[in-house]
Amino acid sequence: MDQLLLQTLHIAGVFALFSSLGATLLAGSKKQSASMLHGISLVLILLIGFAMLKKPPMDQQW
Repeated sequence: MDQLLLQTLHIAGVFALFSSLGATLLAGSKKQSASMLHGISLVLILLIGFAMLKKPPMDQQW
């Protein structure tokens, strides 16, 4: 996958994470969909982060 696509998905996951946190705080514990979005966003951020570590830029070596 392209590095720019991975970074865009990673930022979208962070945005969804904070959106779900705000929805959870506003609605309390009654909103189960906000809690599910929070968990899904965390998994998405984790997986995309490891995918970015797997494929470093061309001029960078680990």
